Amino acid sequence: TTLSRLPDGNMLVIEPRASTPIFKVGDELVAPQPSFSPLESGGLAVADGSSARDPLLRFVDLSNLHIAHASQIEVPTWGRVVLGSDKGPLIIAGQEAGRKVGILAFDLEQTDLPLQTAYPLLMRNMVTYLLPDPTGGVPVSVTPRSIVTVDAADRSVSKVLVEDPSGKEWGYDLSADRRRVAFPETRQPGVYYITQYAGEEIVAQEAFTVNLASRDESSLQPNPQPGLPTGAQPGITSASAAQSDTFRRELWPYVAMSGFAVLLAEWFLAQRVTIRRAFTEWRGRRARRKLGSV
Repeated sequence: TTLSRLPDGNMLVIEPRASTPIFKVGDELVAPQPSFSPLESGGLAVADGSSARDPLLRFVDLSNLHIAHASQIEVPTWGRVVLGSDKGPLIIAGQEAGRKVGILAFDLEQTDLPLQTAYPLLMRNMVTYLLPDPTGGVPVSVTPRSIVTVDAADRSVSKVLVEDPSGKEWGYDLSADRRRVAFPETRQPGVYYITQYAGEEIVAQEAFTVNLASRDESSLQPNPQPGLPTGAQPGITSASAAQSDTFRRELWPYVAMSGFAVLLAEWFLAQRVTIRRAFTEWRGRRARRKLGSV
C-alpha cells in the first residue's frame, strides 16, 4: 500500500509501514544490528556512509542499541543515512521540496533506546533539526554576555523588540541604512523573545536561549585529552613550582579525617554507659575464669 498524501511542513516519521510519495518502504527487518567502526578521532562511524559526527548524532552514543523490528526503507535521493545497520538504514534525514524530513525506521517500543541516555539527546537533536530556520539568523543558544545579531526579516521591518526572561523589553528602530541589530543584554539566563514589526504589524517572531553551561558538558564520549596537570614545565623555577604544589595540595582528606574523629567522639559520648557496662561485664567474666582455674 501507498500513502497518497503527506501533511505539509517539516515532519518526523516513525516506523512507516507503507510507501509515500517521497520514500519507499519494503519488507520488515528483523533484529537489525547497527554497524560501527572506529574513527581516527576516537568517535564512532556507521556503515552505509553515515557517521557519528553527523549533527543529528551529536553527543549520541548508539553503540549499545538493540532493535527487534524495523521497516526497510529505500534511501531517497533527497536524504542521507544518519544511522545504518547490516540490513538497511535505521535513521534517514534530509530536505525534500524545501521541507525537512526525519525518518526513524523502527518503533521506539521495539528498541531499548528509551532506556538509554542517548534517547533524550537524539530526540533533542532531531527536534532542533526539524525546527524552522530562524528568520533573523539568531542562534539557538548562547552563553551569558554574548552579543546576538538580529537581521531584519525584510525591507518592511521598522522596529525590533526583544523581551528578556524577566519581561523587560528592548526596542530598536531600523532605517534604510540600518537593517541589523546587535543585542548585548544577555546577562540573564533564560528565553529571549524577538518580534519584528512593520509599523504595528508583526512580521516575524523567534527566540533564543541564554544558558550557563557549555553544550560540550553533555558529551558522553570519553575525553582522550582531559587536560590534567602534567610534570614540571620548562621555565618554571623551583620556588614557583613549590608554590604551585602548595596550591594544588588537596585538603579534603584532612577535612574528612577531622569529621570522622568528631563523629567517633560523639558516638563514644552517646554510648558511654553501654561501653562502661560491657567493660565491667568483661572484667567480671575474666575474674570468674581466674577463680575457677585456682
